[in-house]
Amino acid sequence: MRSDEFAGKTIKEFCQDNPPELRRKSLVDFSQFSRSKGMRVSATQQSGSAPMTERAFYRYTENVLGLSPEESKELLGSCSCDSCVCVRLMHVSESVMSIQKYWLEFYNNPDIARDNEGFRGAEQLWIPSHRMRLRAREHYNQSEVTEGSDQLRAPAMDQRDMLFKHLGRQDVSFGDEIFSVTDEAKQDLKTKLGSVKDPSATSAAGSSNQPQYETPPKTRNVNLAREPPALQRSMEMGIKKLQGEIRKQLALMETAKAKWADQPAALRATDRAGLSFTRTYQFRHELVARLGGFESEIAHLVPDSARLPADGQSPPSPQSAITGMTAESIAKADDARRKVAFKDFLLEEETSERKFWDGELIELLSIDELRDLMNKVLDVKCADQFLQIKSSWQSAEKAIVTCCKGLKTSFDDLTKRLKAVLNDDKRSKRKAESEKEKDELKKLRQEAADKAAEIKRRKTESAPIPKLYQVDTQGLTEVRSLTQEDLPKLSADIRTEPWKVSKHEELLEALGESKLQKALASWGAQYKRTLAQVKVPCATYAMSADNGKEAISGLLSSLLGKNDIVDVSSVGGGAGFMSATWMYGCQSDMKILGHLPNFASMLKVQVSGDVRHMFIEIKSLLKLLCEEKVIKDACDLSAAQAHTLQLDRGGLNALIKKGLQVRVCALSKNELLYQPLGWMVMEVALPSVHIYGVRKSFFMRSNCQEYKLALEVVKSQGKPVDRMKQIVDLMSADPSQAEQAKNPNADPDANPTTPQKRVRRGDAVAAGSETKEKENPAE
Repeated sequence: MRSDEFAGKTIKEFCQDNPPELRRKSLVDFSQFSRSKGMRVSATQQSGSAPMTERAFYRYTENVLGLSPEESKELLGSCSCDSCVCVRLMHVSESVMSIQKYWLEFYNNPDIARDNEGFRGAEQLWIPSHRMRLRAREHYNQSEVTEGSDQLRAPAMDQRDMLFKHLGRQDVSFGDEIFSVTDEAKQDLKTKLGSVKDPSATSAAGSSNQPQYETPPKTRNVNLAREPPALQRSMEMGIKKLQGEIRKQLALMETAKAKWADQPAALRATDRAGLSFTRTYQFRHELVARLGGFESEIAHLVPDSARLPADGQSPPSPQSAITGMTAESIAKADDARRKVAFKDFLLEEETSERKFWDGELIELLSIDELRDLMNKVLDVKCADQFLQIKSSWQSAEKAIVTCCKGLKTSFDDLTKRLKAVLNDDKRSKRKAESEKEKDELKKLRQEAADKAAEIKRRKTESAPIPKLYQVDTQGLTEVRSLTQEDLPKLSADIRTEPWKVSKHEELLEALGESKLQKALASWGAQYKRTLAQVKVPCATYAMSADNGKEAISGLLSSLLGKNDIVDVSSVGGGAGFMSATWMYGCQSDMKILGHLPNFASMLKVQVSGDVRHMFIEIKSLLKLLCEEKVIKDACDLSAAQAHTLQLDRGGLNALIKKGLQVRVCALSKNELLYQPLGWMVMEVALPSVHIYGVRKSFFMRSNCQEYKLALEVVKSQGKPVDRMKQIVDLMSADPSQAEQAKNPNADPDANPTTPQKRVRRGDAVAAGSETKEKENPAE
């Protein structure tokens, strides 16, 4: 170092951190000793109590607290104590009497601790007498010893004493013995005192200038009377154990042969790693067999590529696929191979290249050589000969154990490799078969899709879109638009025409209810699956009490006049109709025309999507078409509907001029639409991803005449109208009489609490098809 002062400080710190007793070739574990330096700054508050007898308290108040005579008079004047202590103190000074008053304040305080440890058992109180505020600053140099590091684990007492001594000599000088050369250090240096050891300085002969010292090996004392027989018995038992281990490992060759034979030929030919594992295993098997003297059990799974035929002119054969040798040449070579001596086998180049045990090649002895060595043990005459035999035995035993373990490891590597290759082949075949099946299935699906597309294309080309669905509704009469305040003031005649409410606060709150929100979200995510299954333009699903049915159903019922709604619970299936509320979902290309389900008025709330509506009055339509002789029967609604589908804007305007009532509107998100009985409804979906909402049907007294017309229409189709007649009677009757005429035996199948998945099949009317409506009032 350039600075001697810095070098001295460094050496001193090293000395403090490392005691000389723990030096190990100049490497010391620094983690055992640590020293920290720093400064502590603190601000503390102290409070304490001191034990005082009564007399000691008087001295304390006078000498420490310094009470004045004036304060004594004030305390004395305010004292009303009649105790004997006060009488006794009347003869003392005024200051003492004031102090006595102060003492009584502490004496009568139960929170003050007290004991009888005063002079000769006098009672004393612990008086609060000490309050201080301190600010302290401390510079510290702290040394610590950690017991239990990598070098010291559970240190003994002498090691602990050494550590304590080391802490005691933290402040040392350059005169300490650690900086001087001790006698032990002189012996370690092996140099003359005062000379400089320079490894680079060599003499002309190439040797170092320093003298070379050789330490003679220390000969171990051997008891030739006891140790040779003990070694002989140990060798005998060890040889038996080694023979058993060798037989155990050689027996694995049969398993290896079976697994190699079970391996498909194609995999064996392409698996180069497996071939390498096999050759390694058969080499180690040959080595272990020669060690145990079992040359007859030497076997080869594959021919060694290094061995060539003797004549070199063997014709090709299946057995010579790898080496070019015939089966006869291979058999002769194997016989000659088994006759090779063990020493010659060790001297082969392949053995030295594939050596896998510790030690030299000559240290590996066979079992026969170990027996010869065992027989020589009892004939030794000197310790050196005995130690040499013992060393040879130990080295050979260790090498043979290593060879057996290596053979087992090689067997495991070979079997694992064969199993892995076989599993990979099976997996690849299964994958190929699976891919083939997938391709075939994909091909079949594509063919089915192509056929379906072709059928759909032919149907589309053969059945063009009806003209009514393409009519421009601009300029036609819009449905009446109402506000939330207008609903309570609706008259009976308004309930016979369609109307729409764009914003209704109570309706928005009902739609925001948590159960209803979850139900609508679930329906919006899965209704398209239902549409794909049943192949209809609009599907419905009955709501239950668990998904917010009561909130939305009660609100929709309250929007219409209570007295105007007819209770049809007494009719078969009417109870289910009264309690039913439906969620509906439409296809994105929906185009339908038809009358309302069950010929009942409907309130519809659009939750998502946009739909264009056109309302055509049934009564005026049938009248005009019958007058123009388009239809023969004034109740033939199906024929009128089919004719209406083919009307363009000109034909529609002509009917409107003659008195046909038509209304149009576009229903958007969160809007409410009232569809009364007596009107056919055309619905055309506008571009939207999802189109769904909630609807509920009602029978209204104000629609009695329209329902009678519907009864005639159904009757003309030859369908039973018994229940429709009952509904007409209820619609025509007084509300109070209708309540008394209720039939308690309602249809048990119409259970409003059981959600049933229903599909609206009668809503869609394609070109040239007839509408099939259910007569059952329960949808």
